[in-house]
Amino acid sequence: MELSWEPIKGLTLSEKVGYKYYNWTSKSFQSTFVFDNSKTISPNKLWVNSGDNSLLTLQSLIRYTKSIEKHNLTVLAGYSQESYNDNGLGAYRDNFPNNSLYELNAGDGANMQ
Repeated sequence: MELSWEPIKGLTLSEKVGYKYYNWTSKSFQSTFVFDNSKTISPNKLWVNSGDNSLLTLQSLIRYTKSIEKHNLTVLAGYSQESYNDNGLGAYRDNFPNNSLYELNAGDGANMQ
C-alpha cells in the first residue's frame, strides 16, 4: 500500500507499507511394517511440526523539486525498515500401540522430543 502527499508545492512525501504472513503445519507418520519374519521396520514414529513467519516493510521518501530560471534542483531523502519474525514448534513420539492410532498423546512418553 502506498500513500503520497504534497503539503506544499514541490515537496512530496510518500509512505509504503507491506506485510506478509505465512503459516504451516506438517504431520509425518512412519508405520511399523513387516516384510517377512526376518525383516521388519519398527518402531512406528510420528513427527508433527508447525510454525509461522511475518515480514513488515516500511518505506518513507521525501522529495523536493525547485526550478529557478534554467536550473532544476531535486533533493531526495528516504528511510526503510524491515521487521521479520519466525516461530516454529516440533514434536516427536514413537512406539504407538498400533498403526491406526497416530496422535502425539498415544505414543510412548519415554522417548518424546
